[in-house]
Amino acid sequence: MHRTRIGAAIAVGVLAVVMLIPGVGAAAAGPAVRAEMGTPVIDVDARTWTFTPRLYDADGVDVGFALFNPNFLSVPPGTYMYTTMATSPPTQVFGLSTGADIATTYLLSVDFFPHPWPIATMAILSASFDLNGAPGAAPAVQRDGAFVWGTVVTLADAGASLPSPTWSGYRFDGWNTAADGSGLAVTESTDLAASPSVALFAQWIPMLGLAAPGTSTAGESAAVTLAGPGDLSAAVLSTDDPAAIVDQTTRTIEFRTAGTWTVSATLDGYDASTALAVVDVAAAALEAIAVVPSAAAVDEGGTLTFAATGTDRFGNPVSIDPTAVRLTSDVTTDVVQGSSVRFVRAGVHQITATVGSISSAVTVRVTATALAASGGPPPQVPLGLGAGGMLLIAVGVLAIAHRTAELRAASKLGP
Repeated sequence: MHRTRIGAAIAVGVLAVVMLIPGVGAAAAGPAVRAEMGTPVIDVDARTWTFTPRLYDADGVDVGFALFNPNFLSVPPGTYMYTTMATSPPTQVFGLSTGADIATTYLLSVDFFPHPWPIATMAILSASFDLNGAPGAAPAVQRDGAFVWGTVVTLADAGASLPSPTWSGYRFDGWNTAADGSGLAVTESTDLAASPSVALFAQWIPMLGLAAPGTSTAGESAAVTLAGPGDLSAAVLSTDDPAAIVDQTTRTIEFRTAGTWTVSATLDGYDASTALAVVDVAAAALEAIAVVPSAAAVDEGGTLTFAATGTDRFGNPVSIDPTAVRLTSDVTTDVVQGSSVRFVRAGVHQITATVGSISSAVTVRVTATALAASGGPPPQVPLGLGAGGMLLIAVGVLAIAHRTAELRAASKLGP
C-alpha cells in the first residue's frame, strides 16, 4: 500500500506521475494516449473517493491501469490527504484524514499528456436546516460527497436535494445562510466549494387570504374578510368594477355594475396571490322602463307591436316579463291586444306601457289611408262651393280667356 501524507504547507507543486501496473492491459495495443478517471465511488463516512483510472491507445483500446499521484493545490489547515492503491481489482483511493465537512481541490497530471489535467474538486458537503419559526421537526442534516472537474461544487453534483417544508399561512421561499434572509440564498445549484458546511434557515413569506360572498346585488354592501398571520389592518381592497365604492375601514364593497367582478387585496410583505374572490352581481330593482314600437309610424288601420325594457337606478338592464307589461292609448278607438295596438284613426297617438307603478310613453304617427296611397295631401276644395261652384269658376275662366284673345287680335289689325 502506498500512502502519501501531505500537509497544507507542501500542498502546492507536487508533480503528477503515471505508471502502468505490469501485466494489466492488452499486449497488442498501441501506446497510451488518453486516460480516464471514471466515476468514483464515494464513501462519505470514510471520507474516501475510490477510482479505477484506465489508459487507452489511439484506437480506444484499454491498455492498462493508471496510477495517479495528485498535485494538491488546496488543503484546509489541520488536515491532510492520502492515496492508496489496490491491485485486485486495480483501484486508487483518495481520502481525507480529518474534518468531514471540508472541500479540497487538486490538479491531476499525466506525464505522457501534452497538457496537465484540469483542476478537480473533491468535497464532502454538509447542510443543517433550521425551520426558522415554523412548527415541526427540522429536516435531518445532509452529508453528501462530490467529485467534479472544475472548482464549482453544488448539492446537485453530490446527488443531494434540499427539502421543501410547509407552514400553514406561509409560502416557503427557499433556504438562506442567514435567518433574516440577508445571507446567501442556497439552492441545489449554488457553489459550495468555499463553504461546504452550511447552516440553512428556511425563508417564509406570509400569505394573505380573502373571502367574499359569491353573489351580491347592485347597491348593496358586500362584506369582505381577510385572513393571514400578523397585522392585516394596512391591507388594501380593490375590485375591477369601475363604479364600485370600496370602504377600506369597514371592509365592504358596494357594487354598482351588474356582472362578474373580482375582489382582491394587497399588503406589503405578503404574498397576495391567493387573496382573490369572484362575485356575481345582479341588477337592483326595476327603476325605469322604456317602451319601443316596432315602427315610428303606421298607416291608418295598421298594427304595431311594443316592447318594454327596464333598468335599475344604476342603469343596469333589468329583465321584464312581457306578460307584466300593460299597454294603453290616449285614443279610445285604438285596439290594444297584449303587446300590440291596432290604430283605427289617423293622427298622433300616445301609447303608454306600465309595469307595476312604473310607466313610460311613446308617440306614434298614424297616416290616413288616402294620404298614404297618393303620397301627399288631396286637392283642397274651397268650402261652400261644391260642384256647381266649381263649374261657374270654370266658365268664368274660359270667358276671360276668350275676351283676352279678342283683344289681342284687335290690337294686331290696328285702326
